[in-house]
Amino acid sequence: MGAEKWNFSLRIFLPVPPSSFVPANVEFVCQGHDRGALSVAFSPDGTRLASTSSDSMIKLWDASTGTELFTLQGNQGEATCVAFSPDGKTLVSGYRFHTIKLWDANAGTELRMLTGHRGQVTSVAFSPDGTRLATASESSCSAK
Repeated sequence: MGAEKWNFSLRIFLPVPPSSFVPANVEFVCQGHDRGALSVAFSPDGTRLASTSSDSMIKLWDASTGTELFTLQGNQGEATCVAFSPDGKTLVSGYRFHTIKLWDANAGTELRMLTGHRGQVTSVAFSPDGTRLATASESSCSAK
């Protein structure tokens, strides 16, 4: 069996009416992760896209061009999930090794690290008003 060539990219699709079963056209491709992408999230205003990957990187992209804006530094291993706060100022990321990090989404700096899960963090979400954070892991679910 020959070596496979992997395409570690994100794809942004042109809008398609929800009731349409017609395949969407790819608007552009974001390339920059060295391994497969695990999670993506649009900023609330739709101008940025955050992505996590099994390469342990979190990247922010310009959602209109696919240009990489920056890579978050100080990751704690493989980031499995990501979400923006409703105001778009904060990014939250969950990690394989039980932690959660809050980031300044404009500067790319770490704001805070949260611990307490005993399993891989699988999902993160802000409440619509941005005052609460819900996280889930393979061992538990919590709201803070």
